[in-house]
Amino acid sequence: MVKFNKIVLNIPHSSINGVFTNGSGWRYNANLLNSVMRETDWHTDFIFNDEREEVVPCIFNYSRFLVDVERLEDDPLENEGRGILYSNVNGYQRKYLDRNKCEELLALRKDFLDSISRELTDTTLLIDCHSFNNEIAKDVDICIGFNEDWSKPDDNVIMGITSIFAAAGYKVKFNNPYSNSITPKSDSLYKSIMIEVNKKIYLRNNNEINVDTLYAPKLSNTIKKVYDFVLS
Repeated sequence: MVKFNKIVLNIPHSSINGVFTNGSGWRYNANLLNSVMRETDWHTDFIFNDEREEVVPCIFNYSRFLVDVERLEDDPLENEGRGILYSNVNGYQRKYLDRNKCEELLALRKDFLDSISRELTDTTLLIDCHSFNNEIAKDVDICIGFNEDWSKPDDNVIMGITSIFAAAGYKVKFNNPYSNSITPKSDSLYKSIMIEVNKKIYLRNNNEINVDTLYAPKLSNTIKKVYDFVLS
C-alpha cells in the first residue's frame, strides 16, 4: 500500500453563513430556508475533525447557497441554476448579483481551493467530506467515491477504508449515491477519495447530533480508525 504522510480534509458544505446577508442575492423565504436546512452537511466539520497534526482540515466557512466551492467552471448543473453561484433553488429565484459581488464570491471560492492546493504533497490523501439525506439512499450508510484517473487511491487503500467501516457495522457502497472526489489543481501527485455519510447514522431531527444513541462518537471513532490506517 502506498504510504501517506498527510491527510487533507475538504469540508465545503458544513456552514450556513452568508445566505441571508446583505448582497447575497437571496431574500428570506421559508422554502429556501428548508432547502438550506436539508442540503447543509451538518456537523461534518465536527465528525471528521482530528487533532493530530498530520490531518489538516480545510473548512469553507460560508454556505454553498452563497457560493459552491465544489462546482466546476462550466458545470453542467449551471443549466439547472445550481452552478458555482446558485440562481434557482427548487423554483425560488436568486436576485440579480452585480458584477462586484459575483467577483467577490468567486474570489472566496478561489481562495478556498488554493488553500487546499497549498497543503497537497505527493504523499497526501485528500478526503472529500460530505453527508447525504437518508431518503436519497436508505440502504447506504457510507458512500466512498473516487475518480477513475490518476487521483484514485490504489485498491488496498480503498478496500482497507471499506473494511474499517464495514467492521463497525456500516453498509458501504462505491460511488453510490454520489460519485467522484474533488481534485484541486496541484503539481503534486496526491490521491483523492470522497467519504459521504448518511445523516441518519449521526443526526436526529435532521440537524442535531444524536448523542443519546452514541452514533456521533461511534462514527467519529470509526473515522479516526480510517486515519490511523491511512497514516500507518
